[in-house]
Amino acid sequence: MKKLHYSLIALLIAGSFGASWVVYDHRDAWLPEKVPVHWGASFEPDRWASRDDMFWYLFAVPIGMLAMALILGALINWFSPRGFEATKANPSLSSYVILLVVGLCAALHAVILMGYITQKMPVETGIMGVIFLFFMLLGNILGKIQRNFWIGIRTPWTIASQKVWEKTHRLGAWLFVCAGTLGLLSLFLRNVLLLPVLLGLWGGLIGVAALVPVVYSYFCYKKLERSGQLDDVAIA
Repeated sequence: MKKLHYSLIALLIAGSFGASWVVYDHRDAWLPEKVPVHWGASFEPDRWASRDDMFWYLFAVPIGMLAMALILGALINWFSPRGFEATKANPSLSSYVILLVVGLCAALHAVILMGYITQKMPVETGIMGVIFLFFMLLGNILGKIQRNFWIGIRTPWTIASQKVWEKTHRLGAWLFVCAGTLGLLSLFLRNVLLLPVLLGLWGGLIGVAALVPVVYSYFCYKKLERSGQLDDVAIA
């Protein structure tokens, strides 16, 4: 399974490099003279670049994906204390999480490339659709991740207690899947609700999924501590 994951990661990175090169090679025909290269919080373009200056804008994401895959796939074990290695605690899930992260970057890169080329595609819909799909897929495996320093909901309280880690990740898995599902459904309201309303909804969904497990881990730890049910802090 790990070999399949790393093969898919390599294909995604190669595909992103290839897509960037094709767009750059056809920039005179495919890109406008001034290309939007940054979108603000309201997803309105606020920075432009000449199509002849697009090389780094096109290749920054694939280069970042390659660096991220190398760091997450190899270096995190070099920097981990013995017994805390992410790949030891999660032999196949760690490579799957790396695949999800690289896949997220590849999909966002594809959306942005289409935004460069078409100038008509609703970039916000594509970006948020990719993010919410990522939340669903990550939530689906979040409850299976074992304690480590690199992958998962890593707070002082989840790292200190196996019970808190498990309870927090079960809650986080449920919240991530729900946020991803509701977020994807909300995309069908793009032509019904005003964009500021949708932005508030999207921000709320992401905020709840990201912050509630962190707060929950603290209160869960304190509850177990008061009841004398707290397990020891060592990671097996």
